[in-house]
Amino acid sequence: MTEETSNFKTHYERIQKIAEGLRQQTEPDLDLLVQQVDQAMESYHFCKERIARVRGLLAEKFGEGAG
Repeated sequence: MTEETSNFKTHYERIQKIAEGLRQQTEPDLDLLVQQVDQAMESYHFCKERIARVRGLLAEKFGEGAG
């Protein structure tokens, strides 16, 4: 993915698209499976890190207002 498309929504949609494609297969396409898993894992890690950063920022914001 390019830097322009490296955002949470794009990665989340990528995971959903891959998962839906795998669910709809009656026979797995083994030639694409590893590539799809790699792409999904890349997007999963991006989303996981982004969620952690947002949680940290929110905790920081709410921590500032408390007291």
